[in-house]
Amino acid sequence: MTKQFEFVEDLTSDVLFKAYGSTLQELFRNAATAMSSIVCELDKVSPQQSVELTVTAEDAESLLYEWLSRLLAEQEIAELFFCKFDIELIGDKLLHATAYGSPADPNIGGVQVKAITLYKFGLDKTANGFVATVSCDI
Repeated sequence: MTKQFEFVEDLTSDVLFKAYGSTLQELFRNAATAMSSIVCELDKVSPQQSVELTVTAEDAESLLYEWLSRLLAEQEIAELFFCKFDIELIGDKLLHATAYGSPADPNIGGVQVKAITLYKFGLDKTANGFVATVSCDI
């Protein structure tokens, strides 16, 4: 699958994107990359520091929501912009990942994502893998 993600709607208070992946791991990585591209200029972020995350949920869709929400929280706590994600997915209820990035720099900052919302949020299995629709409150 070549396309990682695309922005679908640019609303007044939300940014909506679709992320793609041939596997759930690839989908979760691409969704995190899409969200990070809203927050900062990804090409100016390097993987200097890392944060390990473990996320659990009841199903794959909830896991994606929790994963992206945790990334937002960790980004604030660690004051990092993330650019790379190594994801180990165990089933569709547990995710262990390492997010890599560099110190948050206002000069390369984009739009602040306040939260992931449930507006149009979803994860679907397709003939080519998976597609997620994610709405970010900005």
